[in-house]
Amino acid sequence: MSTSDTLEFPVVSGDMFIQARYEMMREDGQSHNIAEMCAFQEFPGVETESTFNEGISETDGFDMGSPFDRALFQKYKKHAQKAGIPTGNCRYYAQVARFPGDPLAWVKSKDEVKDRCRRNGWAARGGGVDCDFRGDIIDDEKASIDPKLVKDHTNQEILRIHADQVPTGKVTVSKGEYEKVYADQYTKMNKGYE
Repeated sequence: MSTSDTLEFPVVSGDMFIQARYEMMREDGQSHNIAEMCAFQEFPGVETESTFNEGISETDGFDMGSPFDRALFQKYKKHAQKAGIPTGNCRYYAQVARFPGDPLAWVKSKDEVKDRCRRNGWAARGGGVDCDFRGDIIDDEKASIDPKLVKDHTNQEILRIHADQVPTGKVTVSKGEYEKVYADQYTKMNKGYE
């Protein structure tokens, strides 16, 4: 074979044995994807509805060794229970939460992820979920938001606004300002449901 007949393949691995397997399969006519998969001896995972949450627990996504994450988990779970959202066999997916602690972010299936995307007019790709619902927001089945959750978010927003006062240990806020921030937080948290 002359130099002009030599095929050149991309480098897929610094491991010479993997690279050699890849090149041999390509020379035998295999596609790049098949040759790479076989050379690495790694096969694509299949994400089905039945395997979506297989082997997970409701604490996945939280570092239960961290006091902060443990408290956050308990808080989010409590808010979900108050809203009537079951958390058993579910996992909190922050990616579909409209706000931190959103009770509707507890999901147990790809269909529930798609439903959350549809409700919020979001698109999602990956992890076995492929949907494009931009502009398809539905407003049925209004979600009730726990006033305690709104209050928690209001307090966090007040602290953010008055960050310069936080080091003193005392934040002074008028009743009118608090009510305005509360109303803003309530509206933000209900967006997509009213």
